[in-house]
Amino acid sequence: MIFKPKTSRRHRTHLGCGFAGFVMLVVIALMTFNAMIASSFFRFTLGSIDSRIVDPLKFISTVLLVFFEYWLFDRLTRRWLQRKSD
Repeated sequence: MIFKPKTSRRHRTHLGCGFAGFVMLVVIALMTFNAMIASSFFRFTLGSIDSRIVDPLKFISTVLLVFFEYWLFDRLTRRWLQRKSD
């Protein structure tokens, strides 16, 4: 007899295909939004410098912004959950 372990809503790991698809959609939305921010920032600050220099900077800044946004979201979520559990 195989027993299925009971998991409450609090202990779910969110590792399914639906969660992976949701994360992928969020990353696409963040990359699009961050690309608009980065292009407007570099257009105003760097002006008309060669695009071979500006384009990699736009891409790197967009990716770094996504990591920063996930880091910030993780910190705020942990703080909120910690306050909720106290």
